[in-house]
Amino acid sequence: MLADLSRDVERGQKTLLSDDSYKAIRGDHNWNQWVGRSRLALNLKLAKLLARKELAIKEAKKAFGKAEVLNKLVDDDKMDRKFLCERASLDALIDPMMLR
Repeated sequence: MLADLSRDVERGQKTLLSDDSYKAIRGDHNWNQWVGRSRLALNLKLAKLLARKELAIKEAKKAFGKAEVLNKLVDDDKMDRKFLCERASLDALIDPMMLR
């Protein structure tokens, strides 16, 4: 959008320089005001979009971090259960041997 505006400004400047009738009706002044307002509006839109993008990136990083922690906790829990299960199996094998 800003590139389109820059192209329009370039074409408009050439037209304003080649035709004095625009100056007679203050067309050059109106054109420059319109360009300024349009550039400001586009820059504001861009700033808002970049701010939203930054927030989205922060949220994505935060969510990814939470997912990583959750996966680690699940893996640790699986290891703990496996260890307890193996220990219970070993205890079941060893207890009868101790009674002899």
